[in-house]
Amino acid sequence: MRKANEAIKRTKHVMPTINELITDLNGASVFSVLDLRSAYHQLELQPESRYITTFSTHVGLFRYKRLMFGINAASEVFQNALSGVLSGLKGCKNMSDDIIVYGQTQESHDKNLKAVLERLEQANLKLNKDKCRFGQKQVTFYGHIFSSDGIAADRRKISGAQWEWTCVHQKALDDLKHKLTSVCTEEYFDPTKRSEVVVDARKDDENPADYMSRHPDQPAATYAAEDYINYMCTNTVPKALTVRDVEEHALRDPVLQRLIRAIGHGHWADEELVPYLTVKDEPWKEVAVDFAGPFPTGEYLLAVVDEYSRFPEVELVTSTSSKATIPKLDSIFARQGIPDTVKTDNGPPFNGTEFSSFAEVGISSSTYSPLLPEENGEAKRFMRTL
Repeated sequence: MRKANEAIKRTKHVMPTINELITDLNGASVFSVLDLRSAYHQLELQPESRYITTFSTHVGLFRYKRLMFGINAASEVFQNALSGVLSGLKGCKNMSDDIIVYGQTQESHDKNLKAVLERLEQANLKLNKDKCRFGQKQVTFYGHIFSSDGIAADRRKISGAQWEWTCVHQKALDDLKHKLTSVCTEEYFDPTKRSEVVVDARKDDENPADYMSRHPDQPAATYAAEDYINYMCTNTVPKALTVRDVEEHALRDPVLQRLIRAIGHGHWADEELVPYLTVKDEPWKEVAVDFAGPFPTGEYLLAVVDEYSRFPEVELVTSTSSKATIPKLDSIFARQGIPDTVKTDNGPPFNGTEFSSFAEVGISSSTYSPLLPEENGEAKRFMRTL
């Protein structure tokens, strides 16, 4: 469910706290605790959303019909659903699949318990009889013991806790108090002195900008892909080269020197220079296509790179399907012109009838094996920049 959870829009429901429960139980003397059997599985999923839970086994594909563990919003959805079932009833509170029923007297408790059981029966919810406790003077609920005397910690939860205070702990406390109460003077920064930069040990050769880690405090990444592109365009500024720089580097490059002589004299016997005979002489005739993503929003980047000029066009797509990809390609080709050849991998958006129909305008499709990404070098190189 990892990929599905990235796309699920979580509904926010307020989860009750122990403090709220303590307030409600003030004055209660009789308690019952009810436990729902296979709690999440008592909620049915809508038929149109069940396919999201599909999983593979050795005997085929299966999917859940009921709410399952692993869905990121399951606890909130279940809490809200059960709270809705118990809405309007007195002397009861649920925390997830556990329900506590209480009353100041035995009579009021029994009345509240009867109302809760009737409401659960109406909603066709089943209880785990072995885990239910009825009419108790004290009960254990969510790690606490509730009784007419008040609230106490469950001894089973704290029996293993041990605390040992030694001279090491005392020294650490004394040092901390000294640091907090000492007056320190911060020296002005002197750019002429040696500076030390302390950073983490991460290294990301594929993404030197490391945008996401440099912006950890942003709100939910609704527009993460757009923000990432804007950041890269603003901050990834290549060093400008002069004609003189190019000439100097060309003089030191043995391959370029042989290429210059071959162009000048027309001698192309050198096998290492054969690839240069196929250099394109017109832009936007052959383009390479590839995807980057998915991003935290579930979106992808569709990149179309001109093989001649290396000029890229980048569009956001909601998926890598042909239905999402073809309209973006149509928009790009409307701006730049229809290429003669489109080089892609043999993925789903490019090997179906929809793309074949789209290419009937005069586009020749050239595919390569995903196992040989170097065959689509321009697009792959541009993806490293993204």
